Amino acid sequence: MEAALRELEDLLPGANYFVDLATVRVPFAPGWTPEQYITAAIGPKPPLTRVAEVGLSELLAEVESYLRYDRDQYHHLECSPHQTPRFRELVAEVRAELERLAADSAAVFRFWRDDLTEWQFSFLFVGSGEVVVFVGWGSD
Repeated sequence: MEAALRELEDLLPGANYFVDLATVRVPFAPGWTPEQYITAAIGPKPPLTRVAEVGLSELLAEVESYLRYDRDQYHHLECSPHQTPRFRELVAEVRAELERLAADSAAVFRFWRDDLTEWQFSFLFVGSGEVVVFVGWGSD
């Protein structure tokens, strides 16, 4: 999935637009709370304001909405990246990996931080063999 995310980062930016997509893997630690995993993955600051368990459909809808966001930043291009076959392939690859992560996880959480440049999405997958934080952010 990381290679697909790097390619999406390169494909999506338009005029004055920045995209950052990241996965951070941390070891499973029995007894840890979601907050401890998130802090281990991306640090304590800015502080967490909310953590809530989410379902796969909500996660996929949020991520796909973010990836497909078009505020006319591609008007200078002949074809928007969203209209290319490669974009569809990359989104399908990311979606399949998120589905796999969710299936292998005991719980999936959405989290929010006290940050003016809030991540557009931020999720935690907690499985006994794999713990992954997945975040995405963009700016105008």
